[in-house]
Amino acid sequence: MNPNLTTINTVAIRLRHLASAFDHTGNEFMAGVLREQSFVLDRAVMEMQPPPASVGISEAEFVPTMLDNEYIYDWRQMLSIVDNHIAQNEKIRAIRVVYSCCNAGLKEAKDWVEARMGGITVEDL
Repeated sequence: MNPNLTTINTVAIRLRHLASAFDHTGNEFMAGVLREQSFVLDRAVMEMQPPPASVGISEAEFVPTMLDNEYIYDWRQMLSIVDNHIAQNEKIRAIRVVYSCCNAGLKEAKDWVEARMGGITVEDL
């Protein structure tokens, strides 16, 4: 992933953490503002990225999932989480997210994550 996109993605994740902290203090207004800003950054990252690798997993296969006490509610959020794991060299965690959210096979999820890491399609391998 482009270093600038990684930085934007990291800021979005930090905004979500801050929003969660404000939720715990009861300041719902500030939490909402921070969460909205994180969504704006997530959309910007998605628009700036190359299309996902074409290895058989698509948005149509996404299923909302509860994973590690976090509800993953849409495709873009899943991509953001996967990209964050990739940026932190947590390939196995990224594979687990794709595997869980897309009802994909383990090999298919692994191929998709590896292709996303390298920006290539499986046909190029």
